[in-house]
Amino acid sequence: MAERKPCQGLNSKCFLVTYLVIVVFLLILWFNRTDLLQEDLRVIPAELQAYIISPPRPLSEEDAFLNNKQVLTINLFKDNWTLVYFSHANCLPSCLTGFNKLATFQSAYASKDVGTLLIDLDSGVHARGKLDQLLQYQNFNFPVLEAEEAVIEGLAKTFIALYLKSDLGGGYYQIEQEHKLFLVDPKSRVYAVFDEQTPALTIDNSFAALRSFYAKSE
Repeated sequence: MAERKPCQGLNSKCFLVTYLVIVVFLLILWFNRTDLLQEDLRVIPAELQAYIISPPRPLSEEDAFLNNKQVLTINLFKDNWTLVYFSHANCLPSCLTGFNKLATFQSAYASKDVGTLLIDLDSGVHARGKLDQLLQYQNFNFPVLEAEEAVIEGLAKTFIALYLKSDLGGGYYQIEQEHKLFLVDPKSRVYAVFDEQTPALTIDNSFAALRSFYAKSE
């Protein structure tokens, strides 16, 4: 059996392969360094593990450039608990349950430091104001955030709010969405998420427990 020789010379295949392996390993460490630094050391109660995001996802600076009737920045969430729902003006009847859950939460907890927010998934110019009109027609009163498509896509990625915009041709399109509700904490982080199967009463009860856990762990 021939004796295996060590890597010899900077131009040897062995050296190049070893160098590439080291570079790839360093790149992986670099890309994941933020996640490693944000390792969640909290012991999350069993009854909240289905809802709490670990670790919480901070809103990026790119998410701060929001266009609306007034100048809105990331400070929109600062120092507040906010229950957030993504939707659009042509969502009925599938979004009605989400609206009702948001209204139940709003009725139970709305105050100067607890609120609700509806993010409009339809960024088309012709769609501006229509979600507000739908809410008024359905007797709901939620703040609505409208923004350019790039901002909506950025927010959806941060919240992990999945939606699909299908082109039907001729300028027509259809939006399909998930019906999750997201809880933003006073540090402007996506702190918890409730799927569409979560009853309104469970959301209300969980919020009280979430705030108690937050006070102890932050």
